[in-house]
Amino acid sequence: MNILEKLRRERNLSISKVSIKTGLNYNILWQVEKGYRKAYPRMMKALSEFYGVAVNEIFEDDGTPKVVNR
Repeated sequence: MNILEKLRRERNLSISKVSIKTGLNYNILWQVEKGYRKAYPRMMKALSEFYGVAVNEIFEDDGTPKVVNR
């Protein structure tokens, strides 16, 4: 699990709800959360602001979501 999925689940939100509330494309958001693509700068900023967490706590420098240590 990555930090994006963890943050979303802690708030009982669907990817669809996050997409609507942030204005980000659902399909791209899903792909980033699942690790199929990297986030672009605007997406990283929007998600950081939405979750109230610093960009560098959510994403690696290359836009890959950080993995949660279990």
